[in-house]
Amino acid sequence: MASDVLATTLLACAVALATTLAVHVALQKQSSERLAQSTSNSLPAHDVPESLRVDAFITPENQAAFAHNGVFRGCTNVFAVLDAIHDYALQFLAESEWANVSDASVHITVLKPSAAKRGPDGRCLNESDDDDNDDGVRHAQWKLPECVDPSNSTEIVLFPGVNPLTFAPDKIINLSPSGSPTGNPGKKQVVVLPGALVLGGTFDVSDGSVYLGRNVRVEPNVFIKGPAILGDGSTLRSGAYIRGDVVTGQGVVLRGELKNALVLDRAELGHPGYCGDSICGFQSHFGNQVTTANLNLFAGAASGNLTVDVGGKRYDTGRTKVGVVLGDWSQLGCSAVTDPCTLVLPNTIVYPLSRLRKGVYGPNEVIKNKPMERGVLEIAPLRRTRS
Repeated sequence: MASDVLATTLLACAVALATTLAVHVALQKQSSERLAQSTSNSLPAHDVPESLRVDAFITPENQAAFAHNGVFRGCTNVFAVLDAIHDYALQFLAESEWANVSDASVHITVLKPSAAKRGPDGRCLNESDDDDNDDGVRHAQWKLPECVDPSNSTEIVLFPGVNPLTFAPDKIINLSPSGSPTGNPGKKQVVVLPGALVLGGTFDVSDGSVYLGRNVRVEPNVFIKGPAILGDGSTLRSGAYIRGDVVTGQGVVLRGELKNALVLDRAELGHPGYCGDSICGFQSHFGNQVTTANLNLFAGAASGNLTVDVGGKRYDTGRTKVGVVLGDWSQLGCSAVTDPCTLVLPNTIVYPLSRLRKGVYGPNEVIKNKPMERGVLEIAPLRRTRS
């Protein structure tokens, strides 16, 4: 009797296990099929789901007002925009009207810091200046930064309206073509438009030029690696680390680390944090210490492209790195952390200390982290260790 019961139980367990394995295999197959059917960067526009389109995150009006809206051209989805940032920045820096100015220009000052004649105070001297102690002439000239430029191919392009007394960069680096394996050969520039205040900072143009728009403020201890385009009226607070392929709009505030990022007008990332492979919409906001993870934690074991599920289908982003896409007027509270490939639609507020798993959130939502109310926070008695 007991043996019959045991046999029946074992048979039931075997059937359950077989059923579970069959379901698991079927789900894996379904997932693979869904993944294979959709690579978002190559999908025609009509096949891209609404929540992956650029218009879903940035209104057409805000796109049109963005000085660098050419970066959206031909992009059917937000992941294609991330792919476009680098090429757009290089093209803008190469083709803009100031790119080929010459020393003969009567309105634009072009300095070559690696080859310029310097006075005892480090300022650029005209060839006509001599050692006659004419301080009035010497102090009217530009203060030159320390320059690490073996190829002597870096220029500082200064437009009228830049005050010599408020132009004081610390260092310029250009290790291309031989000093950097990724450096691009050829002339590199730091372009400074009227009203810009450069109160310090290091500019690395090894991989691309740096453009400072009108009335940009660069505080001491800022590091900017090109290609980088900083829009009019923007502020780079002390400690900002711009790692290249960064394009910003007007009135942007930056303080943290940015890399391959598109930041639209009036966005504020004014505190320490990380924003990589990301898009920040009009008037979006990062609180202090926000981190946008952009690479799968187990990328070494599974280095495939990131995927996102929308409407029951899985879409291949075409990228191994995607941070956050933050829609217009959306905010990430202090110390919020977003998983790779987190998409936040407009008017969405994320509470401090929240962790968002990858996927689509919003629009018009408040995402709260409430451990006290939900019982997520564990509180234990303090064990005394002292007698």
